[in-house]
Amino acid sequence: MDVSGWLLRFAAGAPHVFVVEVPGGAAVRWAVEDLVLVRGWVPALSPADADLVVLAGPGDSVPAEAVELVWGQVPAPRVRVVVDDPGAVPDVLSDAVARLAIGGEALSGAQQGTGDQHDDHGTDHDDHGTDHGGGHGGGHEHHGGVVAGLAMAERAPDRDGLALDRLHVVLGPVLVDWPAGLVLELALQGDVVQEAAARRDAAPPVPDVDPRVVLLDALARLLAVAGWPDAVLRARRLRAAVLAGVVDDARLRRFTRRVRRSRSLRWLTSGIGEIGGGDVTARWVAWLDEIDGHRTAPRHARALDALPDLVRGHELGAVRLIVASLGPDLDREP
Repeated sequence: MDVSGWLLRFAAGAPHVFVVEVPGGAAVRWAVEDLVLVRGWVPALSPADADLVVLAGPGDSVPAEAVELVWGQVPAPRVRVVVDDPGAVPDVLSDAVARLAIGGEALSGAQQGTGDQHDDHGTDHDDHGTDHGGGHGGGHEHHGGVVAGLAMAERAPDRDGLALDRLHVVLGPVLVDWPAGLVLELALQGDVVQEAAARRDAAPPVPDVDPRVVLLDALARLLAVAGWPDAVLRARRLRAAVLAGVVDDARLRRFTRRVRRSRSLRWLTSGIGEIGGGDVTARWVAWLDEIDGHRTAPRHARALDALPDLVRGHELGAVRLIVASLGPDLDREP
């Protein structure tokens, strides 16, 4: 029995797809996520769970170093592709799956030791590392030394005067359900943010689509970070329907009503990330109001500048929720 061949055919039948959105690639990411949903493939939450990596957006916007690190974490057999046109997604991904079925791009001997490899699609990518916030990969960079692959934290006094370990962590730019191109540098004591700095080379262009598409996409990302997968799928299906102009308004209202009534989501998102008089809960409720056509959700100018103050004092899970709730505002900034 050809076990290797069977495993390759199995992987190709239901590939685990890790999508890397680069600035300007939102429409491509939507097309990839929709295709993954339609074909019954599996969205990968980390590079280690992936066998098909998709760079969504203009190739010249790809964060090459970050992508290279991510690619080094993807086990063989594996395939990587770059797509910069939503209309090309079905053909490119079908070709990628065909390549995966015959072995993909196997690890070289050098890469098995170092995690480095490039292929004819150009850039590689990086999920900088561990999981924070509902199992979604968070990137990190540690200062203070590394022993046996584990980061050593430096020491710093806490507010009680005790010397506690401080760990420096970098979230982004390659991260699941994360604004494209955003990098958030954090100094942690325990799991609590003591210092933060945010940067983004340039905000991606906002797609010229029905505003409800952007809001449903933002809602799907926040729900993913919050750990509500069923609602994520519904939000993405509705996003695709609105984008195609075939949405059922009654179905849309049923969904927003269900989210609005979630006590668990309100409990999880209330009292964190307050800006402009509203917290994370207030922002997603305002999205629902706009989706329902009641009023336009408030826009928060200079959200990137405000982000460090918003996340300071919060745990990493809350940081992911705060960032997700500011996604549309971050994307509108010059």
